[in-house]
Amino acid sequence: MTFRLLLAAFLFCLPALSRAQAAWCPAGAEWQYGYADMNESGFLTTRYAADTTVGGKAAQVLRRTTTTTAYNPPGNPYPPIPGAHTSPLPTIITRTNGDSVLFWTGGRYVPLYCFGAQPGQSWTTYATYPTGVCAQYPVQVTVDSVGTQLLGGRLVRWQAVHI
Repeated sequence: MTFRLLLAAFLFCLPALSRAQAAWCPAGAEWQYGYADMNESGFLTTRYAADTTVGGKAAQVLRRTTTTTAYNPPGNPYPPIPGAHTSPLPTIITRTNGDSVLFWTGGRYVPLYCFGAQPGQSWTTYATYPTGVCAQYPVQVTVDSVGTQLLGGRLVRWQAVHI
């Protein structure tokens, strides 16, 4: 009898768990960040690719690309390559835990975003050079301000942070 109740409770909660995961990164999600490096600038695009399981936890695979245009600073004798160029980056694996988004690195999950953090609170995450040439290094993220905004008919939370 206890097993049947637990199974019924699990099946009842399953749709809620699915919605909780979708709140972070639903199928079809895509977002962009501005990007600049030495003699190129453009944007980094992140797209939901698939659901997966890593470390025994349900997770999402995110694919990333950079789209950049090269430019030359004054005095550079080499001409830039004309036009915009899109380059694939290593994929990342994310999952949620409460108000936090974690990503898989070095054989473990570490914080990427801590949406429950308030102004003045910090967490450590790991930055990587987008093309994967340099090793990962730890960075401290500190929350400057928080708020809510109506976006597409939904009230969503936002954070302003600095590294």
